[in-house]
Amino acid sequence: MDTKDKEDSNLKKGNTGLDETDRIEMRIFGKGNRQIDFISFPDLTSNIRWIQDGIDLLHKHAPGFLHLLSRQRIYSCLDRYPVVIHCPPDLDKKTVQGLLQNWIRRKRQRRILFMALELAILPLTGLIAVLPGPNVIFYFLAILFYFHWRAFIKLGRIAPENLNLSLWVK
Repeated sequence: MDTKDKEDSNLKKGNTGLDETDRIEMRIFGKGNRQIDFISFPDLTSNIRWIQDGIDLLHKHAPGFLHLLSRQRIYSCLDRYPVVIHCPPDLDKKTVQGLLQNWIRRKRQRRILFMALELAILPLTGLIAVLPGPNVIFYFLAILFYFHWRAFIKLGRIAPENLNLSLWVK
């Protein structure tokens, strides 16, 4: 069983390595053109020691990149966490689900764009391979592509009706 399968089976069993209080919080804002954004979400973690060691290194040396990876991971695990949406009082659950459906569609379209850009740049990193040392740019793009790909696949399978949604009215 490879690493991805172990991680997926742990998540299916509920062994996420996270508190049961972890949840995704989002907000809906704007009057005419409603927008959705994250307020908070669980950080990237792993039950596999060497992956967690890498995550800890990223947390120490590149917290911005770790935040980006955590966000991509949340896109691919949106249906595994309770989702709390802070919204104006004029929105009901059906309207929020419609807004979420549009938000998911836009996020999925952006993942396609990001993946195409990363795939176009990835072969060019071979030119850097002649320099001594590891090809860090290749690893960076490969990891980013992997997270974007997982988010793209999962966003295509998520239906807002199946999410564990709670609305908090402001």
